[in-house]
Amino acid sequence: MLFKGRYTGALAIVALFAISGCSDTSNNNPPVAVAPAGVLPENANEWVCEKTPKPPSEQDMASWCADNAPHGIALPDELRTPPLLADLTAKNLYDKSMESFLRAKTYEKELNWSADKRWRLTGPYVGDIGSGGSYGTHPAVKIYYSPEVVDWMCGDRSTDIPDGAMIVKSMHSINAGLG
Repeated sequence: MLFKGRYTGALAIVALFAISGCSDTSNNNPPVAVAPAGVLPENANEWVCEKTPKPPSEQDMASWCADNAPHGIALPDELRTPPLLADLTAKNLYDKSMESFLRAKTYEKELNWSADKRWRLTGPYVGDIGSGGSYGTHPAVKIYYSPEVVDWMCGDRSTDIPDGAMIVKSMHSINAGLG
């Protein structure tokens, strides 16, 4: 998704430090789960994390921004601005190029974009990781940020996010075994 317009900076900067929720994500792989069996727990305490990490402080955020610069390589020029829909041939070529960029995970493998520290769940998870069940909105996610987005999050978040900036939400099924 390409961004234009205002975005709430506080929420975005917390995403930069993405917290994995209740799951044990000490490695870089998404959690593995099976479909929930039976009825949902009646005890609401089974739906909340035992330890919820605190959001990072302003000092932690500033330190991360300084320690992790530069924040990768920008999106290639040919992908920064999609052609008008009126030029269907150009739009279709652009879509194929963007699809190739995303499927090859170029943002991660070649451009070295900043990303969440680990995969995270998108909602409640009942039971132990690997034998419980997810009630999340969709599979586990890991977010990647183009350097323009990181620069915006680390800088003056009252301005517009630059044209051509990109956030990629990578999703992976938590019901599939991962190596």
